[in-house]
Amino acid sequence: MTQPAIAQDANAPAFKGPFAPLASNLADKGITLHATTYDFLNANPSFGLEPGHASNSTYWVTGMDLDLDKLAGLRGATIHLKETFFSFVYNNDDIAAEFGDNSLGYQTTYNMLSNQLSELTYEQKLLNGRLDIEFGRTHPNFYFTPMTCQTYNTCYQDILYFDAGYISPLHSTWGGRVKYNLTPSSYIEAGTFANDEDWHNRTGWDWALPIPPGTLNLAEYGFDTDPGGKYPGHYAITGYYNSGEHDDSYWTANHQPRGYFPDDPSEIVDGTSGAVLNTQQLIWREDGGSNAQPSPRTLTFYSGAGLSFDTTQPIQSDLYAGLTLQAPLLSRPHDQVGIKVRWEHMTDDYARFLAQANAYAGGSGQAFPQDKAIFELNANISLGAGIVLEPVVQYIVNPNS
Repeated sequence: MTQPAIAQDANAPAFKGPFAPLASNLADKGITLHATTYDFLNANPSFGLEPGHASNSTYWVTGMDLDLDKLAGLRGATIHLKETFFSFVYNNDDIAAEFGDNSLGYQTTYNMLSNQLSELTYEQKLLNGRLDIEFGRTHPNFYFTPMTCQTYNTCYQDILYFDAGYISPLHSTWGGRVKYNLTPSSYIEAGTFANDEDWHNRTGWDWALPIPPGTLNLAEYGFDTDPGGKYPGHYAITGYYNSGEHDDSYWTANHQPRGYFPDDPSEIVDGTSGAVLNTQQLIWREDGGSNAQPSPRTLTFYSGAGLSFDTTQPIQSDLYAGLTLQAPLLSRPHDQVGIKVRWEHMTDDYARFLAQANAYAGGSGQAFPQDKAIFELNANISLGAGIVLEPVVQYIVNPNS
């Protein structure tokens, strides 16, 4: 994961490196190019249905932003393009069976294709930038439920992926949002995004699709505390409603328990909804806010809370909280270390389904624990040149299958 503070010094020129003259020349004309590489290596030493395995995926995220004011005289207009290429894929086709749990976050996707259109949108800013409209091929993760923790691979919200209907963040769908800045430090926004049941098999460029089976609709209010000050924070609350259909967690179409009748089709339920709260607040500075040190030690508290209003979905609530210490060694101001605790609660119906499915498969059929806890140690280690190593270790209580 590339950290902005590492990628570019605030006192340095906008462009550095061997391609700086070309990049500067293109930017003057309204064309900005960017590229980021993510590599995810996962292993389960003593966890999951098949312990002792590993998997890897590398994502090459390339993009271009076209400033239409400079290129065509359209004030406040921009076109965003992002294409992702996949490589160094190892053991990703059966990762779910090996890890056997949702604790790892949204696991690196098994990619059916070698590349994917991640974004192609038209953005228009109006009212001196207070109103922002964007639409096209995109993803709600670009706009809603802002990431508050620093470890990219485990900063997820299960309510969004298992209940709300999020697809993998680098796969695009038709959608858009409207954002209005109420003040310089607060905003409201709303958006709608098409459901795509076959997104694994699409490049993102295949636009001749049938009418989507429902839409994911979101609304969010967010604000900053002490923006630009000594103790900044960000808070956002997001509500969602997905109008599409989903399988009932417990009942079949014949109103029989799914666990005992696995060959019967599931009962179909219309619509699902919920809410997510994300917070991030700097709570301590070693210099007390005096700015006596250029990169002081700081401590940030963050949290996330997701609640599903739908008892037919697998997960009822997903809560986490953590602390991040910036610059644990003053000689390495860009490094971070942190701890996080997560608690997740299954719906009653889904817990009953798991117990009955276990009995049908020859197990004991005993009551399945509905609560799960995850204890995590994490770090960001700067390797220079905009590169960060993010090791994460988790201990999980009551993992599920």
